[in-house]
Amino acid sequence: MAVKWRNEIIRALAEVRGNAVRDADFFIGPECNAKASERLRSSGVDLASIGQGIPLLIDCALLAFLRAVDEGGLELVFRDSSGALTNLAEESKGELVKAFREVQELSTERYFAGDERADP
Repeated sequence: MAVKWRNEIIRALAEVRGNAVRDADFFIGPECNAKASERLRSSGVDLASIGQGIPLLIDCALLAFLRAVDEGGLELVFRDSSGALTNLAEESKGELVKAFREVQELSTERYFAGDERADP
């Protein structure tokens, strides 16, 4: 993977991951007024258990997305900070999934229950 855009895409994905974890946490919390959120809370499911699995589910979704790009099933063009465009399906050469651990390391959000960054 070209170093020129690689670090930028990793930072961008870490930000997306963090935002997704925070959004999902908010969605299951009492302050969210979305109808789907209210239905979930009133269903009697254990929201604490759902909350523990949120980071893992988001990581699975992001990895599936990156795998689709790596395998050429999803054409994705990335614009870096200089404005240069890179076709990730052509340029990543299968490295996006391998780079995902760096995304997790940059993320400010927890991984999963039991992880050192998990909420106490």
